[in-house]
Amino acid sequence: MKEEKIIDQFNKLLAKFQNYSKIRIKDKHDIQTIPFSEKGHIRYWKIEDCPIRPFRVYKTSGSTGKSCFLFFSKEAIEKMVTRLVRLLDIIGYEKEKPALNMYSYNCLDMPGPLMGEAVSKKGGCLISFGLLKKENISILKEVVSKAKPRLLISFPNQLHEIISNLPDNHTIEKCVVAGEILLKEFKNEIECKSGIKLYNMYATTEVAGIAIQKEPDDLYMVLADDGLYIEVMKPDGSTSETGKGKIVVTDLFNYSMPIIRYIIGDEVEIKRKGKEKYIRVFGRADKYINIYGEVESKKAIIECLFKILKHPNFFLVIDKDKNTYEDVIVLNIPKDEPLDEKTIKAEFERNFSFSIRIRRTRLSVPKTSSGKYRHIVDLRKLHLEDKKLGW
Repeated sequence: MKEEKIIDQFNKLLAKFQNYSKIRIKDKHDIQTIPFSEKGHIRYWKIEDCPIRPFRVYKTSGSTGKSCFLFFSKEAIEKMVTRLVRLLDIIGYEKEKPALNMYSYNCLDMPGPLMGEAVSKKGGCLISFGLLKKENISILKEVVSKAKPRLLISFPNQLHEIISNLPDNHTIEKCVVAGEILLKEFKNEIECKSGIKLYNMYATTEVAGIAIQKEPDDLYMVLADDGLYIEVMKPDGSTSETGKGKIVVTDLFNYSMPIIRYIIGDEVEIKRKGKEKYIRVFGRADKYINIYGEVESKKAIIECLFKILKHPNFFLVIDKDKNTYEDVIVLNIPKDEPLDEKTIKAEFERNFSFSIRIRRTRLSVPKTSSGKYRHIVDLRKLHLEDKKLGW
């Protein structure tokens, strides 16, 4: 989008919202005068706050904190679908090849319906399956055998169970994953066992698809910013369109809820090559946890466990001992999964500042409403009366 059009669209957007209505910008430099926003600014947004009646209402999964409702104008939804179509084009999805959509179709979830619209808009054959559950594994096998999908769309942590139930002669060639960390070891394991190429997509519920890998092993993803204005915020608070820092996104077409200079929380690097922009996502700056007074990386903990277990069916529960007030860390592993307790404990002692207890359980890995796994459950911040494992 040309600079003049960006400025015009910014001013049109700002004029819709009372808190921004007095701001007018003349060039790109003026964009930096617009205040930043975060999830706290939209958490309590209600339908009566929308200057334009929303076309859709969705809800965040709550994977990074409390969930909240999101309101989208028709123009914003149309742009989201356009971006997702472009991302499908980038990976070479051909419309005559059926697409098996295993994103969530749960109440108020965005991923399944929106990705389904993108497949349909591209003219593809859409198979709207939804999240995999034990009771529909037989249906999955039948769908794969009879409908012969060539593209799979899924959250990463479903893949272990999905490929375990695919027939040897399945026709799936490519898989788009988003919504959770895609560990390199996990990716290699899935590709090796299934022969399916995994393409990591960068997306958020607030603005949907943003970028995707052109090739499965690319470090940088192709950026699809149609309808968005994307900035990188440096440590001093200044922003630029390229460079390293926190990603800041403005949805230029959402006239129902102000996603304006919105700090998503991810650390990224954006660079330009020819006419295209590319993004590398390093993850959330807040994906760390304090255990016994030491700051530990959640990603490193999950990676360590997957390297040993070779599957995603585990969850770590952290709580306080009532008598000593020391942190208690318990690794929960389903009873039907293999377990090398000695190796796990040795690896944790070697890599981290804390030790763990291991418990066999009949419980499943806790999930968000949209089906994303919660591999680390921290109960220390909850009030005593609220300490219930709600899965």
